[in-house]
Amino acid sequence: TRIAFVIGVNQKDLSNNSIVPSMESQNELKYAYDIYMVNASNDENNGNIANTSNNMTVNDKSQLLAKEFATPDIINKGYDCCVDIHSTNDSNSYVYVASDNTVTSQNLVNQIANTTSVGKYTPEGVTYTEAVSLPILESNIPSIVYVTAEFFSNGMSNEVNEIISAIDNFVFNVSGNSNNNSQATNTAYDNSSATTDSSDTNESNITNPTMPGNGNTNEVD
Repeated sequence: TRIAFVIGVNQKDLSNNSIVPSMESQNELKYAYDIYMVNASNDENNGNIANTSNNMTVNDKSQLLAKEFATPDIINKGYDCCVDIHSTNDSNSYVYVASDNTVTSQNLVNQIANTTSVGKYTPEGVTYTEAVSLPILESNIPSIVYVTAEFFSNGMSNEVNEIISAIDNFVFNVSGNSNNNSQATNTAYDNSSATTDSSDTNESNITNPTMPGNGNTNEVD
């Protein structure tokens, strides 16, 4: 079972985030985890993306990058679940599903709410779900949104560790049931970086798809 975490959408800064150190502190996980880091704060070397986004906000840029690179990569690699992670500084942390037409994702949110300090709440008027969570759900892959007040930290977060533990103890239906958001076809994505297949080793990786044509493995920026 492979889980994708996406961080950086609608974020101006990824430094001092608590997600990576919290994940790196885990050493007895059942599932494999990859972290997609979307960095829209520095796009001056990104050719056409930079030329077309000079008048865009950081939120718009990050959503565009996620939708064009991270999201297709997650879909094409057939992850069993995607967690789109965002920060908040004006509310408690919460989780939700971007669509009501899903079973597995709703069950996962319920398990998180029942076993951690993070509750359920569905905000109105958000647009970032169109970049990551909704297209992934439409591809029959479970996806949830996790909005945390502990996104920024000098180290790991107990709350984030709770979320990781709840996900790791959730039983995903990976045998195939499209009505319950089963896993999608696992095919290669040409513009992604080569990542370790951690399905059997249960390790966590930071996955950074490459920009088209640059030939290097970098963050999505």
